[in-house]
Amino acid sequence: MRVGTFRDLSFFAISRRRLLVSACDAAGGIGAKPDDFEQASPVSVGYFCMRVALFELLTVNAAPCSVSCTLSVEREPTARRLLDGINQQLREENLIDSIAYVISSENNFPTLQTSLGVTATGLARRRGFFRERIREGDQVVQLGECLVGGDARVDHPQMIDLRTVRFLMRDRFVHEVIPIGSGGVEGETAQLAARGVSVAMERGPELRRSGGPATAALVVASPRLDVARFAAQPRGVLHVRSIGRVTSMERGRR
Repeated sequence: MRVGTFRDLSFFAISRRRLLVSACDAAGGIGAKPDDFEQASPVSVGYFCMRVALFELLTVNAAPCSVSCTLSVEREPTARRLLDGINQQLREENLIDSIAYVISSENNFPTLQTSLGVTATGLARRRGFFRERIREGDQVVQLGECLVGGDARVDHPQMIDLRTVRFLMRDRFVHEVIPIGSGGVEGETAQLAARGVSVAMERGPELRRSGGPATAALVVASPRLDVARFAAQPRGVLHVRSIGRVTSMERGRR
């Protein structure tokens, strides 16, 4: 297969060994403009948009190589402040000087709402990319809290950081790390079900809560893994919640 999708990622086989993988995120109506539904610093909006796209790439061990920023706002001051947030996230990941970078902004017409799109592209090894690592009996655990709107802050102690994601991806007992998006835990387990992975879930009203800018993750791992040992971060200790277990696998679906 040369072209396809996996979760919220698209990929293209550029050789027998490598894939070009892309992830994107968008934000609209969140910012400091008069008609924004949720008032927030444009710096934080840019930061979180960039974070979501990088998060997705990290979960398939793709090395970021390119970022495209679609800024549907005027260059000064809103686009500049959005870019400040994007660059802050790239600096945290030591990427600011090592990736191709292109931006576009709206310079012809006035805008009353903040709108931003970010696409991150990376390179991944083709070997093992399509192999389903999840096994029957795996535990499904939420790491971090689902934060949305004003609750989502760059320095929030319950937001999983990308360094923690890297540590998880290096552990042999971790079979998949999934950013929790706007559909909440239920949305992500529904996507697993579409791939043939059935999860017996513990009940709770928070399962539908939006994950906002991917402030929490689902970790699917061997029962032998103590997920709590990944919870300690510089900002604080992450919340760890058992979601359920994988009860069956239908092979051949993605």
